[in-house]
Amino acid sequence: RLDAATASTASAATERRLLEECGSTERDLAAIDSIVGELGSSGSRRRLPSGSFRLVWARTDDALAEIGTGLHRVPLARMEELFLTLGGDGAIALTEIVRVIGPFPNVKNRLFGTWTLAKAALNVKYDEGFDGTGKQITGKPRAVAFDLVHATDDVVVLDASRKGAWLVFERESDLADALKRLRVPPNDDDDANAAQ
Repeated sequence: RLDAATASTASAATERRLLEECGSTERDLAAIDSIVGELGSSGSRRRLPSGSFRLVWARTDDALAEIGTGLHRVPLARMEELFLTLGGDGAIALTEIVRVIGPFPNVKNRLFGTWTLAKAALNVKYDEGFDGTGKQITGKPRAVAFDLVHATDDVVVLDASRKGAWLVFERESDLADALKRLRVPPNDDDDANAAQ
């Protein structure tokens, strides 16, 4: 038990280092790669916790588009925030906030689907999605797969390309408040069900 507690404390300290480096204005990509490597070798990816997670950092724009809608790539738009809500029953809901440059409100895009975990691969199938106007944005189901590098109750690290295209997520304790601060409408009750 003492070894498990020591490993948990070490993992939490490494997670804090990762979040600090990802939040730095002058990120050291080699340091992030090294920290992710430490977390990946810790063996903490047997399960994926349920609940909401905020994207802290994406190594590449392609990785961001892989997990989201890709609508942040339209002219004069940029990704403001991205939240992933994982249900214990395999449901997934993605909330993507895109900021349009100019005197325009933030736009909230949504994707819904299911997830499964096979070995260290997170397989996501998005069945439907809607843009900020309520228009359906996914005509056909879209399946994407990520390597699950690290997962604890507080931090999830995915690799979008299996070549170091890290997506680093941190637990979001109050998604409704986060959406309110971003000045977008709250998510409906279906998201609360997905988080359980």
